[in-house]
Amino acid sequence: MTVNAVHPGCVRTEVTRHMPLVMRVANIAIFPVLLLIQKTPKQGSVCTLDAVCNPVWSSVSGKYLFHCQEVSCGEAAEKMEDAQALWELSEKVTGISSAFPPRS
Repeated sequence: MTVNAVHPGCVRTEVTRHMPLVMRVANIAIFPVLLLIQKTPKQGSVCTLDAVCNPVWSSVSGKYLFHCQEVSCGEAAEKMEDAQALWELSEKVTGISSAFPPRS
């Protein structure tokens, strides 16, 4: 099994529908600008589908993909102590325990 993270980019969805009113109003106010930069949901799914269907990624794991390319996920994401804390919180919230780090 391979596991990779995918960033779909700025996708036009209804993600703000459950956000506070001020954020929804701000989203409406900048809507004309967002139309210029946002992808449609179909366009936003391309990188995810590529990660799943492209044989290039079939034996690659632990990568961060953006625009169907491997990119650095940033310094903060490399901090193992933060990863450990997130893992432990996830176990607590879900009630599911597993070894950390996950077995490859």
